Amino acid sequence: MKKEVWLKKILIFLLGLSALFSSLSGFAVQYYESVLPDTIHVTSGEIQTFDLDLPLTATIQSVNDDDTSMVVSLGQTVRLLARSLTEYQMECRLLGIFPVKTVSLKVVDSTYVIPGGIPVGIYMETDGVMVVDVTEVETNGGTVCPAEYVLQEGDYILAVDGKSVDDKTDIVDQVAQSDGDSLVLTINRNYQVFDAKVTPVRSKEGEYQLGIWIRDNAQGIGTLTYMDELGNFGALGHGIHDSDTGEIIHLKQDSLYETEILAIQKGESGSPGELTGVIEYREDQQLGNIYLNSEYGIFGSCNLSLRSEMLKWEPVQVGYPEEAKTGYAQIICTVDGERSYYDTEITAIHSDAANQSKALEITVTDPELLEITGGIVQGLSGSPIIQNDKIIGAVTHVFVNDPTRGYGIFISTMLEQ
Repeated sequence: MKKEVWLKKILIFLLGLSALFSSLSGFAVQYYESVLPDTIHVTSGEIQTFDLDLPLTATIQSVNDDDTSMVVSLGQTVRLLARSLTEYQMECRLLGIFPVKTVSLKVVDSTYVIPGGIPVGIYMETDGVMVVDVTEVETNGGTVCPAEYVLQEGDYILAVDGKSVDDKTDIVDQVAQSDGDSLVLTINRNYQVFDAKVTPVRSKEGEYQLGIWIRDNAQGIGTLTYMDELGNFGALGHGIHDSDTGEIIHLKQDSLYETEILAIQKGESGSPGELTGVIEYREDQQLGNIYLNSEYGIFGSCNLSLRSEMLKWEPVQVGYPEEAKTGYAQIICTVDGERSYYDTEITAIHSDAANQSKALEITVTDPELLEITGGIVQGLSGSPIIQNDKIIGAVTHVFVNDPTRGYGIFISTMLEQ
């Protein structure tokens, strides 16, 4: 009888131990799955070194050849050499038993771009006229809001009564000539185009109005990040949003221009600084055309003038996210009239960040740059980040409460655009 009781206790203990082990291994699997990248890039013909420092084993196998495989320990330094442009899968397991994640190993050719670091003036015309706000109109009969329930912040008015509008003056003129008759507006809302009817009202001043604030362009100063071998550029590392609505601006006709930095307002805690300059919107000052305004930067083609300027500098190899390390790096920017390299430090890497324009955290350490700007200021967005002789990313944002610190985006994310 006593023997049976002891056997029962041992069995309960073993079952509890097994449950505890399964629970702990489940947590471990979830953690290691989160820290493993989805993709690792291997440059063809080069020995790639990876120090993942994870207690996992991995089976590497060609996607196109099921008979060839190798097993490596991710707790040790892994060195890979690939000579053909193909794709591999790396099946990672905990204790060689529990599946954790399958990572894609992509073999790619070396990619080179010319880092920028020079300031550019940006002029953007919206595709249609943006509605910034819907407001009330004071009339002799009281206060009314004619566009309420018809228009909303972030809408783009493309046409009035079937006639395309190029700028806000077109809308103002057609409303003034309406004599209070209803107008049919063609609206782009979140890329859905539809028609809606709205009736202008006469204000106390005797003018017909729709009760909306509108905008048809945006301009500013940023930093060019790179030019590729085809003469295409990327800049800023983040999109250009309307200052009132927060919506990313839909492009129509947009250009880069030369700019001259006139002054620098140093950044302070709670007050980000900025580069102040002058932009002359003349044809002979144009540097290129913008064809995309995305969440991860503005992109376009360089004209001959900008290409000639960029070709003064040597191309730099593109580094992929898994090559970025915490520690010493440099940023390239122009704050004293000369394009220069300034010391910085990558303090954190967030490869899985929901907002990829904040995938890197950096701290400016260069005494000269700190003296001139106080750290990262508005206008330095797009400054290339260089580490181990490769372009890793670009500066995107500043920490408002600490201008020596900021965020960056991986250059591979920009190139994917």
